[in-house]
Amino acid sequence: LERWPRPIEGSLGWRAGGEEWRRLAAGLGDRSVRVLHEQHLAMASRAWTEVIEPSVSRAAAGGESTGEPDAVGSLTWERWLYALSMVLSRALDLRVNDESELAIVPLIDMLNHTRSSADSCHVRFDPSAQAFELVASVPITEGAELKICYGAKGNEELLACYGFALGENGADRLGLALPFGRPDEPQILTMHRMAMLPSPVVKVINLREVEGSGRVATLEVHWDEQRKEARLADEMLLLLRLSVLDMGDLPSITLALEGEPVSADAEARAWSALCTAAAAALDASQQREAAVDDSIDVLDRSLRELAEAVRRLALRKK
Repeated sequence: LERWPRPIEGSLGWRAGGEEWRRLAAGLGDRSVRVLHEQHLAMASRAWTEVIEPSVSRAAAGGESTGEPDAVGSLTWERWLYALSMVLSRALDLRVNDESELAIVPLIDMLNHTRSSADSCHVRFDPSAQAFELVASVPITEGAELKICYGAKGNEELLACYGFALGENGADRLGLALPFGRPDEPQILTMHRMAMLPSPVVKVINLREVEGSGRVATLEVHWDEQRKEARLADEMLLLLRLSVLDMGDLPSITLALEGEPVSADAEARAWSALCTAAAAALDASQQREAAVDDSIDVLDRSLRELAEAVRRLALRKK
């Protein structure tokens, strides 16, 4: 434990209105990192209020606190955030006796991240020895750094949980603001558009009202396996097609649910809308010259690359 870093790791250690948030707000990853940060903070606050603080109060009332750093009665909110950040940044989700368990494994928790466990090492549990093993996936040369894969995580999650970002991260995902219809459209068109959205899609698109723009959804895009071209999952393509429908498209609207273009004209409008959304994201992001190893700028550059790929895809399709 003495070898663990003292500052709080990830976005839980950032101060509200601080330099990190100011710089992040100028780029493309601001909303995603804030969402993760707010989820982590809400989880920490709920656990503190419902479990930790009552335990601290009981320990203090019963005279259980010894004043030692590990005593329950001496636990504070700041120390609780620090402990949570260590779990978020160091715990592994492992299969133990055929069950998924979250575990902090001494020494292994100090290993850095690699994009794939096939590139270095992986961790497994040996039931016969009741022990964790670090297994080399490839021949390891003397003096080489041992690494493990933290999972297929985009740079927003890496930055929020671990405090770093990777250049050319193929797991990156980018949420684009997409107008979902027009503020002045007929109500029957709005009703058909909403009725066509499957419930699982509604839960992930963050549909919201924006003054002057009407309904806006978040359309998520990602890279292909080679990180060469941008891709849309089927549900995101459905969202894109539904977003541009007009009254003349209603007779053929069910084609969208079948994964087909509603019409040639509607398809052109859909890809044009995506191109506009990508261009707007790029315009809103301030281009900055910064050190290559600065995590916030690495995040912004990697998402700008993905936004550029989306714009190329949309221009080709429309």
